[in-house]
Amino acid sequence: RVLQPGSMLVFGTLSLTGTARTHQWLPLSETLAAGSSLVKTSDAVADWQRQDVLVVTPSLRDWTHVDELVVNDFEAGSTTFRDVRTVNSATYLHQASPVDLSSGQRLSLNAKVAVITRNIVVDAGAFRRGHQITFGEYGRDLAFAGQGTLDSVQIRHGGFNATANATVVFDGIRRRTVTLSKSSVHDNYGTAVRLVNGAKGVTVADSILYKTVGPALDAGTGGGSRFLRNLAVGVAFPPEIIADPSIPYALCAYDSRFSVNTFTGNVAAGSASEGFCVQLPACSDLTAAVVFSANEAHSCTNGFYLTETTAPEAPLDPAVAQAREENPALATMAATTRRCVQMHGSVAWSNAYMGVY
Repeated sequence: RVLQPGSMLVFGTLSLTGTARTHQWLPLSETLAAGSSLVKTSDAVADWQRQDVLVVTPSLRDWTHVDELVVNDFEAGSTTFRDVRTVNSATYLHQASPVDLSSGQRLSLNAKVAVITRNIVVDAGAFRRGHQITFGEYGRDLAFAGQGTLDSVQIRHGGFNATANATVVFDGIRRRTVTLSKSSVHDNYGTAVRLVNGAKGVTVADSILYKTVGPALDAGTGGGSRFLRNLAVGVAFPPEIIADPSIPYALCAYDSRFSVNTFTGNVAAGSASEGFCVQLPACSDLTAAVVFSANEAHSCTNGFYLTETTAPEAPLDPAVAQAREENPALATMAATTRRCVQMHGSVAWSNAYMGVY
């Protein structure tokens, strides 16, 4: 296995725990106008500090309309810790628009704001771009099985020409507990988080996956992992797709086409293609657990791409399946027969083409 300089390959235990934030990200409470430097949040953010970097997601159909703002202080006279004054002003409009449905339900179609600054930073530096943190499990001996927690950590500038082309990699993890939580993985040169070689049972929660080339999160083929309350922003096309648009490619902020995993409370807020590509239980499976609920896709090209959990009509050769996992450019949107799948309490809005397909 070849890793870029500055990378870490974990066979033992790695636990990094920074100072937790009450909110990693949350919706705006009021529209942030272009030219404004006053960010109004939907809940108190008293532990956001001066010089923290905020990312404000798009709210319209252009996925590139992301603002990075630097915290100055709370608005003078504010006692709620919901009015954040920033050093710089927003370039784009970020809407907060409640919608009342005929059923009486109110939907809050609001842009999100995230804080990506943490007091523990993993960064090999611009001169060593492409570092990677890999938790690996190889062979039958648990002595060579990585485990641990990355909690409230800031990881940046990873994933370029590194193994699996991702910043954080879970490689073959099956019997150990590994968790990424309350962290930010940003300014990636590839995917932010990727599961490879059948990794399963991984938890990624309450994290911000920002600026990726390729999927923000690739769930691989293992299944049984949990992805909870994450925010994916700024998911771009890889260079080879820009150079040759005829290359078949599935670009999804959350890519779970080849395994069934639990997705709850995640948001895809700005993708050059799909927000979510997921396998889901068929409607006829009355015993299936709820695996996809309260997710949200906005400001993507398409919101949700849904497939059943049945096998593809033409089974893939194992070598082809492995190649597709290791090189996303070989993947296609070829899916299982689509009839009816179970999707609960999720919403798609302000996407350029389709909300669900």
